[in-house]
Amino acid sequence: MPDIIIQALARRTKLPPEHRELLGRGTVDLTRKERKLYRQSLAPCLNAYREALASSYSDLCRADPSTPDTWATAIAFNILSRGYATVADTLGMMVIGRRKVSDIVKSFRPGATRRSAR
Repeated sequence: MPDIIIQALARRTKLPPEHRELLGRGTVDLTRKERKLYRQSLAPCLNAYREALASSYSDLCRADPSTPDTWATAIAFNILSRGYATVADTLGMMVIGRRKVSDIVKSFRPGATRRSAR
């Protein structure tokens, strides 16, 4: 669920309520009015949000070494439950790395097998 990302952002920035809602949804879910709000209001702030999230992430990693796995697992489960990534998930993947999340998503797909170590 994107709550972990949104909560980390809210602690670091003044996150308006309309941004919280848009971050928790995928761009495919947005209505025409919401897409306009996304482009005009949220999109210009995404880089600043990514930087604040990266700062929060590094602080959390120093305090708790399991933070990368926790975040990656939360994002992966959200992607699997929805079928696509939310805006907050995308920000989270920018910070922790897409590959870490991708590996977790692949491991939970039906019929996925782990590669054997040779």
